[in-house]
Amino acid sequence: MFYKGALDINYKKVYHYIKTCIINELSYYEAKDVLKLPAQDAREYLPLGIKSEIYYTGFNEDWDNIIDKRLYDKFGKSHPNMHIIMKRCKDHLDAIRISQKAITDSDHDGESESAGE
Repeated sequence: MFYKGALDINYKKVYHYIKTCIINELSYYEAKDVLKLPAQDAREYLPLGIKSEIYYTGFNEDWDNIIDKRLYDKFGKSHPNMHIIMKRCKDHLDAIRISQKAITDSDHDGESESAGE
């Protein structure tokens, strides 16, 4: 071991972290290049500490477009995990839209008011 005889525990922690990163990277590339797994499947060999965060903001039309692309595969097949996430987003947005409509209907007799009016 490279840290044999080292007294500082932080040195040992850094060594193990770097060693683990190298092993994980090699496993990922082997899965992708040798086993011919698609990159999205080969990423399953990476540790859970590596993650992707996606932030979407937009108007209703933007959300509908994202859901069409990622849940309903409008422009190509999305990753199965993205389907799960987008299904949850769609369900959440549907609930928000229903509650917004109920509030609008009760406050304005079914008609929406813009901020400028």
